Amino acid sequence: MNVCQRLAVLNPREKVVRDLLPAEIRLPTMAAEDPESSERGGLWDQERAAILRALEEQGGNRSAAARALRVPRHILLYRMKKYGLD
Repeated sequence: MNVCQRLAVLNPREKVVRDLLPAEIRLPTMAAEDPESSERGGLWDQERAAILRALEEQGGNRSAAARALRVPRHILLYRMKKYGLD
């Protein structure tokens, strides 16, 4: 909160932008919705791998894979479509 207050008072611009934040609290930017984006790092790769592993362990049964991943089936189906696994 202190950083936000300080930026609002000391920043002559109308808009506070990411580059004005101190480096220790600045997070990397992420691409909007592109799972292939290299800016997203390994988290999306890990999620995709977890889905593939669950599907393999459950013999391709999507309902069982969703239970193994502890997510609702519709979320699993959405993520599979997102990663081109459908």
